[in-house]
Amino acid sequence: MEAPVVARPPGRRTKEDEEEGEAVFREVVSFTRAPLPGRYYDKDTSTPISFYLSSLEELLAWAPLMDDGFNVALEPLRCRQPPLSSHRPRTLLCHDMMGGYLDDRFIQGSAVPNPYCFYHWQSIDVFVYFSHRMVTIPPVGWTNTAHRHGVCVLGTFITEWNEGKRVCEAFLAGDEHSYQAVADQLARMAQFFGFDGWLINIENALSAAAVGHLPAFLRYLTTQLHRQVPGGLVLWYDSVLQSGQLKWQDELNEQNRVFFDSCDGFFTNYNWQEEHLERMRGQAGERLADIYVGVDVFARGNVVGGRFDTDKSLELIRKHGFSVALFAPGWVYECLEKRDFFKNQDKLFSLQVPLPPRIFLSMVYKFEGPTDVGVGLELTTGDAGSCHVGGISVLSADTGSRHRPQPLRVPPTKLARWVGRCGQMLSGGWVQRCYEVSLRGCLLLDLLVSFSRPPGSQEEKSFVCRLGEIQVVGADSLLAPLPQVQAVTVSLVHWRRAGSEPEGRPAPLQLSCSLHWSYPLPEVRCFRVHCRGRAGVASPLPALEEPVFLGLAFANQYRVVDLAVEAPGPGQDGRVQFLVEPVPKEGFLVPAAEWGRATLLYSGPE
Repeated sequence: MEAPVVARPPGRRTKEDEEEGEAVFREVVSFTRAPLPGRYYDKDTSTPISFYLSSLEELLAWAPLMDDGFNVALEPLRCRQPPLSSHRPRTLLCHDMMGGYLDDRFIQGSAVPNPYCFYHWQSIDVFVYFSHRMVTIPPVGWTNTAHRHGVCVLGTFITEWNEGKRVCEAFLAGDEHSYQAVADQLARMAQFFGFDGWLINIENALSAAAVGHLPAFLRYLTTQLHRQVPGGLVLWYDSVLQSGQLKWQDELNEQNRVFFDSCDGFFTNYNWQEEHLERMRGQAGERLADIYVGVDVFARGNVVGGRFDTDKSLELIRKHGFSVALFAPGWVYECLEKRDFFKNQDKLFSLQVPLPPRIFLSMVYKFEGPTDVGVGLELTTGDAGSCHVGGISVLSADTGSRHRPQPLRVPPTKLARWVGRCGQMLSGGWVQRCYEVSLRGCLLLDLLVSFSRPPGSQEEKSFVCRLGEIQVVGADSLLAPLPQVQAVTVSLVHWRRAGSEPEGRPAPLQLSCSLHWSYPLPEVRCFRVHCRGRAGVASPLPALEEPVFLGLAFANQYRVVDLAVEAPGPGQDGRVQFLVEPVPKEGFLVPAAEWGRATLLYSGPE
């Protein structure tokens, strides 16, 4: 992945404390500051945001800058079984949610209590972030989450109406250098920002010259993308015909197959009937899985299924061997009661996870009030060839592949941190239990929590059990050494007064700055960012002072916004120490001595 161009240097670094591995940066408080670029930061809060491009000029002028770094997805695309490259039918989900870039644009999180979310990642193969902006770059949170589940992520390149026709004529009607420049930028953006390709959606008529170059543009873009993003995809939406006319076909046919032949797949319009599917089987040849039959969850127009009957659409599509493209699943959020969102969302979506030879499991739970109920963890396995579960007895002939693992009694030394709380009563009444299972050639189908009462107890007596977390961790992951956060830097420092001056003292300050650090992202869930600070103290802060939690980071950087700090008096320094705590994907706590840290010293103007 390309490294961002560093546009602004970090604060001036001193030699102080270098011996202890902690960088120290020095700044003079100033209230005259250059504005942050509006594309990358929210104008009200200065928090980093995801962005899009609205014009051909913006696309051609784009070059990676340091500010782009917040939008780079650092989670690698995990492997799925069977892989996307196989000939099996796939499921694509096209996220069209009220225009896009809503609460999900805030990279470091939003204060909205119930935003739209999607969590059935095991049921889909491709995620398209869709909006009506010309160049829709998927917000980095979606890409990181999708990649963690092995789901490919596409942005959208769309042109519409008269302005769209002007854009297309500008880069398609000329010579090959014009359309190649656009394709080069699209491939470069996907590679730089860490997503996997593009849905190309031309919804305007084209001149003969422009449509004549369109297949070559698609072929060139597909070639460049595959070169820069191995496994990437370019999909074409059913819109323009090879004549240049804008006329949706609801199928692949001779009038639009030239575009299908020029890229990785074809996304049909939604107003199809079964006869369209029957005709397409002859058109597709061996590429049945490369045709994504569109299903509008809103059920607009003359469609099959949709809404809570979307399964009817899928049944027909799968009957004929095609892939499916679910469009606008946010219907359940936009049009129904938001308090029922999770119940409604759970009504189009099974678990099949290949398991390594040795796994560890953890369950965190607590009971509300005293009870004699016992709790345990169970799993069901499927055959990924010839599944063998070692050392665990089958519960009954009826359940077949359901097993009850035994608690882990003597953990290996290298698992000490993970199992340190196993079997212990945690704060708030929570209990963590751990298990070890040996397997060979198995798929994980279900994880279940089982409850039991001792003989003779009152069966009708009710109880409440809260489930905090279930983990499934491969042994190799737990036995690997834990990296340390390194090279924490402080940059893009901005100050402002927080209020009026108290009598005889300088006015308090608010500090905003960017933190960057180095750490292998696949090893962590996220980072917790903390600070410690005080004014008038130039000596190191006492290690016993409790750090203040600032927020979570899901990349190797974090924007601190309006942190309240004391103003230094005349001839004094203020000191703020920033601490970066890695949260391993296995969930155990990393001792504070192993966190990354950097200190900012600041003084008033002379």
